[in-house]
Amino acid sequence: MPFSVNTGVKEVSDKLKSAYGPIMKQKKTGVYYVRLSWYQSVKIKLMPLSEQSTSVSVDVAYTNRLQEALVFATLFTLLLLLSSTLLWLVIYVPILVGLIMIPHRLAQPLIQEVVTLITSSQGIPNNPVNG
Repeated sequence: MPFSVNTGVKEVSDKLKSAYGPIMKQKKTGVYYVRLSWYQSVKIKLMPLSEQSTSVSVDVAYTNRLQEALVFATLFTLLLLLSSTLLWLVIYVPILVGLIMIPHRLAQPLIQEVVTLITSSQGIPNNPVNG
């Protein structure tokens, strides 16, 4: 969910650190990860537009554990395909699709919480883009 705010990058970063300090990690400059659990994590990108304007992007982040589960599920599905066990395949493919789609559903409250925190002093985000 990309949007822009009339606040500098440092102020947005400080606001995030004060709210999510122990559960937030910074991987690169302007890229933060807030992780509540192995399946619920968001990626926050901050990019300065000017001294008093910041572009913010908040998206679902796949954690290492979730990526491992997806790899295992994919390999298991391929094994089922090779063994011609169609009954198990019919049962297992929806589980694989669920593993891919459920994090988006489960991370939505966290995404909304982060967006609300960032935009709380402004009321609504500038230039929201549906995505």
